[in-house]
Amino acid sequence: MNKDIGQIFKKFRKEKGLTLEQASKGVVSTSQLSHFERGAGDITVKKFFLLLENISISEIEFSQILRDYQQDKDRILFQMIGKFEESGDIDGLVNLYNNEQYMYLESSNKQKLLNSIAIKSVLLRYGKFNKLTSMEIEVLEDYFYKIEVWSKINIKIFSLCLLELDSNTICFYLDDILDQKVINNQDLEYIELIAVALRNTIYVLTERHKFSSAQLYMKKFREMIPKEFGLGLRVSYAIQEANLFEKLGEIDKAITIFQNIINCYESFDMKDRIDILKDELKKLRKKS
Repeated sequence: MNKDIGQIFKKFRKEKGLTLEQASKGVVSTSQLSHFERGAGDITVKKFFLLLENISISEIEFSQILRDYQQDKDRILFQMIGKFEESGDIDGLVNLYNNEQYMYLESSNKQKLLNSIAIKSVLLRYGKFNKLTSMEIEVLEDYFYKIEVWSKINIKIFSLCLLELDSNTICFYLDDILDQKVINNQDLEYIELIAVALRNTIYVLTERHKFSSAQLYMKKFREMIPKEFGLGLRVSYAIQEANLFEKLGEIDKAITIFQNIINCYESFDMKDRIDILKDELKKLRKKS
């Protein structure tokens, strides 16, 4: 049984003010329950349901609690992936990958497998792996194919892994996500996640010289950025636009965009990012 279950059970036992003796009465020994709560021991499903009765929580209620708990853990995991990549902490990403892999092997929890594939997809860009295995690609394709309603976690995994998919597959699922945007257009976090998926798609399509598709999604990206979006996402859009202009040979337009970004960063005194952009600007000017 998943080790998280024992931790959650302990949390609710304590909230109800019940001792180990009270919660375990007639089902298991106090020692067995203590081991289970610490993740150091296991119990049968039948006994677990009896323990739930002892602390007055229904199976349905606990299932929802467990689902919410897992979603919170996954949300934190993907936040950590973003922070580690942004700070260049590749060792941190490797540790996350190893941890998710270990938990998958221990529990056969498919979400852990998907999490590890998503992290591996990021690590591919830093030379830590050569490619995803055919089994991992198959797992991803099966996962995306079965999605009927795209959740935030679904979109995060898609955004991280799309570099490993073929262009037609990327566009197919992105269009499905965009169709759903209308339903969730009041959820700013959801819209931001879609914008990230768009940004990553535009990058991949541009690098693969799928310029007409990249331009189509650039238009969609531009249309969906509201005033509430932060500077980071707006700059992401501008950089993708500059990259596309560069690939199309419109160097002067790309130079103008990079200069505007630099001016913006200078107004916010963001010196750490200016140097990188100035290097890119120099490279562009050599091409003009």
